[in-house]
Amino acid sequence: MAARRLNLTISDDGKGIQLERIREKAVEAGLVTTSELDTLSEDDIRALIFHPGFSTASSVTEISGRGVGLSVVKDAVERLQGEVKIESQSGVDCQFKISVPLSLSTHRLILMESQGQILAIPTHAVQRVQRAKSQDLLNIEGRPTLKVNGVNVPIMALSQLLGMKDTSVKPNEDALAFAVLKMGEKRLAVAVDRLLGEREGLIKDLGSPLSRSGRFAGALLLDRASIVLVLNPPALFEAYHQLRHGQPLQITQRAAEKQKLRILVVDDSFTTRILEKSILEAKGYIVSVATDGLEALTFLKSHEVDLIISDVEMPRMDGLTLLQNVRANPKLAKLPVIMVSSKDQREDQERGLQLGADAYLPKQEFNQKILLDTIRQVI
Repeated sequence: MAARRLNLTISDDGKGIQLERIREKAVEAGLVTTSELDTLSEDDIRALIFHPGFSTASSVTEISGRGVGLSVVKDAVERLQGEVKIESQSGVDCQFKISVPLSLSTHRLILMESQGQILAIPTHAVQRVQRAKSQDLLNIEGRPTLKVNGVNVPIMALSQLLGMKDTSVKPNEDALAFAVLKMGEKRLAVAVDRLLGEREGLIKDLGSPLSRSGRFAGALLLDRASIVLVLNPPALFEAYHQLRHGQPLQITQRAAEKQKLRILVVDDSFTTRILEKSILEAKGYIVSVATDGLEALTFLKSHEVDLIISDVEMPRMDGLTLLQNVRANPKLAKLPVIMVSSKDQREDQERGLQLGADAYLPKQEFNQKILLDTIRQVI
């Protein structure tokens, strides 16, 4: 035990991990191409064994060869906001090192801003934070890098890792801000718009939808109406690996669309959009998103939906104006609309309902069960 973390090492005295066998199976399974193998480090190759369904076994038995054991271990450790890494010597041994926090009550977190959205990351996954001017960055083999303690660390924007529409990074006072992440021997410099300092708080589990998306470990409640998503560091390294090698970034595992109901989520907050989208897709809904009322109206001109879930306060066109436009359009007039607002005043709720909202949910009371129950009531 060290630094409020439980460190567990599991080792054997077998043959160690056979890297060549992993390479062969990875190419055979289509996880990487032959040319991509040349760019992978030994750590990257070992990490492939955590991929769901991956196995080097020549035969399948009741307890081995199915390619699920290690992927389950990795998922379980990451749900505990921990990490697992491998150390192996060919012909000597293999060690799996698991590290998880001793207490899941409170955590030290670094707050950062990307594309106007505030996000958090556990401090245990951050080697350092620093600022650097663009002219101080290096370009190695066509990829930007940041020199950290004499080591060249690859760079990628947080917005790109999360699959945001705008992946640019905005310098502040002519300098870029970086959080240098660590996972075992790996390092990744994540570029953000601003670093906002540290905060200690409770990480709340948001349930299976966000767990399946992989990108987030939970959420931090900053105040009564502000939720900050907490990033999952191992998932950021995986996203970097996929983007670096030209694989599509895995955003969300869409559930089977058995209900076939189409929902438009309208909110200027990236955090709220991704939260609601994850919850709804996990229940089988087909979800589209818009950042404000004007973008929503443009979308509705060429797409049909079965329900709108809209924030009230948004730039360009707020939710109540969007609601008025929907009710004034003969083609959309009967479309169910749920309003979600950070304002908990009775007069605001009454105004929304008078304008034709089918339901009005205060963000202070917002949770997965209330949202899904309300949808079932209005559709």
